[in-house]
Amino acid sequence: MLIPAAASIGNLLLRNHANLRDSMTLGAAVATFATVLVILTNVGNTTTQAFSLLTVFPGLDIAFNVEPLGLMFAIIASGLWILTHIYGVGYMRGNNEDNHTRFFASFSLAIGAVMGLAFSANMFTLFLFYEMLTLSTYPLVAHKGTPEAISGAR
Repeated sequence: MLIPAAASIGNLLLRNHANLRDSMTLGAAVATFATVLVILTNVGNTTTQAFSLLTVFPGLDIAFNVEPLGLMFAIIASGLWILTHIYGVGYMRGNNEDNHTRFFASFSLAIGAVMGLAFSANMFTLFLFYEMLTLSTYPLVAHKGTPEAISGAR
């Protein structure tokens, strides 16, 4: 979750350096996939695979847990991020699309939210990351800026 979030910030900081921005985001995608694979190899090697990041109220935690279905989802999502980033860079450059930085920053946030969804340990954490996913995909749907795209994003 932290690697995609850092990639989103990196996209904003490198907005005037397209090749560096796109290379950094690809590196973040590969690092995210590698991190998920490390988690896969360490499943079962520890006594606990769950932890609470923050207690909002007693009994209401932002908590994460590694379990098989979530791990499979994280592997698929992080692996596809590599492929979709490569395709997205080519597509956007080939079609002279505008706002590459906004698109890839939002996409990185969306992947971070998906990683949070994959490793959520409770419904509260799942809800928070689902809302983050919803908010981060709005700019992706409205990217073209046409009335149809903006209407579709609502």
